[in-house]
Amino acid sequence: MCLGFFLHCSYIHLFMLIHITKSIRVFFRRLFHAFFPPCCICCGAPLLPYEKYYCGSCDAGMSRYNERENSADSKRNMTFFLAAHVEHFVFAYYYVRGDAIQKIIHEMKYHYSPDLCRYMGRIMATEESIERVLPEIDYLIPIPIFADRLRERGYNQSELLCYGISDETGIPVLPDAVRRVRRTPKQALRGRDERIENVKDAFEVVTPASLIDKHVAVVDDVVTTGVTTSECIRAIYKIPGIRCSVLSLSSTPHL
Repeated sequence: MCLGFFLHCSYIHLFMLIHITKSIRVFFRRLFHAFFPPCCICCGAPLLPYEKYYCGSCDAGMSRYNERENSADSKRNMTFFLAAHVEHFVFAYYYVRGDAIQKIIHEMKYHYSPDLCRYMGRIMATEESIERVLPEIDYLIPIPIFADRLRERGYNQSELLCYGISDETGIPVLPDAVRRVRRTPKQALRGRDERIENVKDAFEVVTPASLIDKHVAVVDDVVTTGVTTSECIRAIYKIPGIRCSVLSLSSTPHL
C-alpha cells in the first residue's frame, strides 16, 4: 500500500513538473517575442500573432495560379509536358524574380528551413489549383536530389513539401521511389539544351512493382524550364500502367 501511494505521488509530481516546464517554456517564448517579434521572411515586417513565416501583405501580393482562369497557360503548359503524357500540371504560385515566392523558396533552399518547407506543402494542399487534383493521387514522389547535395542542405525541400501535402490529405509519400543515379551540376545558369543534356538518364525508379497501375504526383518547389521534371517523369513512365501528374509550389510564367 505504501509503495502504491509512493508511486501515485511520484506520478503527480512528474505531471506537475512537465506542466510547469511547459508553462516556463511558453512564458519565455512569449517574453522573447515581446522584445524580438518574429518578422516576415519576405519583407521584414513584424508578424501578427496569427501569421507564420510571411505577412498577409506578402501573401496577398503573390500571384496565384488558377487553371480555370488561365486556360491559355494551362494549354501551353500541357503542350510542353505532352511528351511525358502527364495527367495534370498544376502549381500554387507564379515564380517571379523579386516576388515574395522567390524569397520563400530561397529561404527553403539556402537557410536551413525544414519547417518552412513542410508548411509550404500544407499551403500547396489548400490552393484550389492543386486541391482539386489531389483526390486522384495514390502516392506523392519528390524530385530527388543527389546524396552530397542532400548532406549539404540537410534535407530535400521537395520531400518536405510532399510531407506537408500528406499532413493535409493523408496521401502516402514515397521518398525513395525515385533516385538520382548521378550527380548533375546546378541548372540555374544553363540554357535549355544544356539542361536537357545535363539531366539525361539522371533518374532511376527504385520500387517499380509497387507503382504499377497507380497515379503518382511528382512534387517540386519550382518548375522553370521543366527539363528536370520531364526527365524524372520519363523514368517513372517505364512502369506499366502508371499515370503521372506534376504538382509544384511555383512555376515561371513562361516555360
